[in-house]
Amino acid sequence: MLSSELNAKAAELAEEMDSESGVELETVLERYYEEQTNAHAAHKLKAWVNMEKPKDETVDSFAAKWNKDCKDIEANMDWYQIKCCLFLNSLGHKYQGFFDIATSATGKLELQDLMKRAADHRRGEDTGEANNSGVALAAAEKRHKQQPTNTDKDRWPCGNCGHRFHTFNQCFSSGGGLGHLDAQQRKRWINAQKMQREQRRQQHHQQDNVQRERADQSREIRDLKQTIEEQAHLVQTMKRGRAGPVYTGIPELGLG
Repeated sequence: MLSSELNAKAAELAEEMDSESGVELETVLERYYEEQTNAHAAHKLKAWVNMEKPKDETVDSFAAKWNKDCKDIEANMDWYQIKCCLFLNSLGHKYQGFFDIATSATGKLELQDLMKRAADHRRGEDTGEANNSGVALAAAEKRHKQQPTNTDKDRWPCGNCGHRFHTFNQCFSSGGGLGHLDAQQRKRWINAQKMQREQRRQQHHQQDNVQRERADQSREIRDLKQTIEEQAHLVQTMKRGRAGPVYTGIPELGLG
């Protein structure tokens, strides 16, 4: 499971890179996993907890997939972090926004802090009180995270997930510019980007060829001009040689 996800992520990051260097890809992967937030692991745990066997699938097949996901979660999260995510999941659908905000950081989750923040998140709505400052603050934080200014949407790092190697407009994560795409649409988008990069490479190659051809033509023209000048000079020299001595009109003086 981990190997297949690593290969898939490596392929995705490679498609986003302009360079084809394997060394740069390794660096990108290291930075990606070093700076990855808790969101991926938390959502995977949530999906695993809510997993149900399809009616047309055998118990053995479902159990095998369930066990694989379980081992993957255990390999990436300790029990305390799992407990924090289980608490967030138990809050229900109304707290989905708080779930996303709480797991968007890269640091360790703290259970008591989560409980306190969750109590403040929808306090006015749960108790009927008029103080909605907690809700407003959380909503403002979420909007700020997910909706950067237009001038920042084409800049690195991503204003949605913080990734260093794509922009907000290129982000597949929830809230990003391409977050609404399904798997097939993402694949088509990646293929289109790959085709555009190939077209740019071909254009650069053609431009280089044109520049080389122009440089070759310029050298040929210079060489041809030089040859013509040399031939003209040679012709003039030969003409002067055939004309004989030039009469100056001054009589020769005897020496006796």
